[in-house]
Amino acid sequence: MLHDWSHHVRTVLPSLSRLAAEAGARPLTGLEVYVTERLTHGPVRGGLLDALPLYIAIAACDLFGAVATLGRMPNLKRLTDEEWRVAGGAGFDILADGQAGIENLLENLRRTYPYSGAGTEGPQAVFGRIYQVLEFGREDKAFDPLRDLVGNFIRTRFPVGPGHVVFGKTHR
Repeated sequence: MLHDWSHHVRTVLPSLSRLAAEAGARPLTGLEVYVTERLTHGPVRGGLLDALPLYIAIAACDLFGAVATLGRMPNLKRLTDEEWRVAGGAGFDILADGQAGIENLLENLRRTYPYSGAGTEGPQAVFGRIYQVLEFGREDKAFDPLRDLVGNFIRTRFPVGPGHVVFGKTHR
């Protein structure tokens, strides 16, 4: 019964009209509009987001937006619904610009990282949760276009030697 939505919602059904009347309205984020349009009409923008399965597009917007709005290492297990909403909207604004949007965020993270001079401060420290999720957390091959974009950024802007592996690809 833990995941049986109908079992859990039945307790609020008698109050549903009152709850709907009391709910506050807020403007839709770009991600909310995009998901609605994509579900209704199919791919709508062309480019990176439409090339991804919808569940990956949403997850990517949430991930990149969480880092953009909450810092390099947000605790993704503790975000409130509103933090997810804001993160998703911010992530959509980033990913809607495709490769350029992602590279702008990554460059900003690289440029603003407070290097201490320790030899352990590489891409994982600089990109935080983005790096961790793409490297260790999401084995789904549908994430590969994002791994390719972030991996290429790393290979072209960090000291990566021949034979080093970045997101499963060996650097030449």
